[in-house]
Amino acid sequence: MTDPFKDRAEGMGLDISMAYKGLYRYVDRYSEVVYRQFTTGMVFDDPNGQHETDGVEIPYLGVFIQPADTVGFTYCGHVSNYYRFLGNDVLNQSIRDALSTIEQPIFSEVTNFSPRQERMRNEITIQSPISSQQAGDIYPLVVTHNGYNGTRAAAISFGLGTTGLSSGFFHFTFSLGQMRMVHIASMSTSLNVPINDYLNVFRETITETIERSFSTQLTEEDFLKALELIEEIGGKRRSASILSNLRSEVSSEDRMPSAWQMFVAIARYTTLEPNLNMKKMLENMAESVLIIPTRMQEVLARLEQNA
Repeated sequence: MTDPFKDRAEGMGLDISMAYKGLYRYVDRYSEVVYRQFTTGMVFDDPNGQHETDGVEIPYLGVFIQPADTVGFTYCGHVSNYYRFLGNDVLNQSIRDALSTIEQPIFSEVTNFSPRQERMRNEITIQSPISSQQAGDIYPLVVTHNGYNGTRAAAISFGLGTTGLSSGFFHFTFSLGQMRMVHIASMSTSLNVPINDYLNVFRETITETIERSFSTQLTEEDFLKALELIEEIGGKRRSASILSNLRSEVSSEDRMPSAWQMFVAIARYTTLEPNLNMKKMLENMAESVLIIPTRMQEVLARLEQNA
């Protein structure tokens, strides 16, 4: 059985200087998070005397977060006594370290949070583009996901992005290939191999992915099904925005869009979507129309299985 949170806190990178009152703390460039041990209520100098259940520890900890640019903590839920903590920047730094080790420079890094900052998504674009006639420069992407209140396990995903050339600016991650990190200690060494594997298959297959998707025209039935699913997932407002993107991609209204044009229309909208849950659902929708070569599917599946 896993040891209680208080016995593992220091090893998970938390400050335990106030552990005597059930408080464990972590600070990085993004925020400060505090875990507080839950206990039953207690009244000192109670004229009725103390009850044997007063001040008893409950096997849960409250989560309080203060973003780096604000003052004041917000309660963000609770976790069990066996929760495994991983700091956001500890996870992100492991990616930076792995990329440095394999000599892959970072082109850009963008971090997004849920409103209370209990969930994070960090996108690292690698300075290793592949040029495509249909899409311009396509960059490999490594995305980290993390959560502080037990609603999002730490994970690493792989994807692609453009910087605003012929296909417009967008970032996208595959659902296949996600590596869940449950027992993370020092990951910089072990991450070198999967990141290298993805970069290699990206270089080998991304042009084929784009060309095959660009030459595959959606049938009217497939197109209408995709639109129905987009509206079901994202609502009418999001559906209208994605259709607006699609019209800018399709040169003729007399034909159905290609799989690539549909993919880009969804991905461009998804990039700007602030809700992290909705972003992922729309990415899954975009992925469903993309024509992914078998070689890339095999590598992504292996990465996910070996995580």
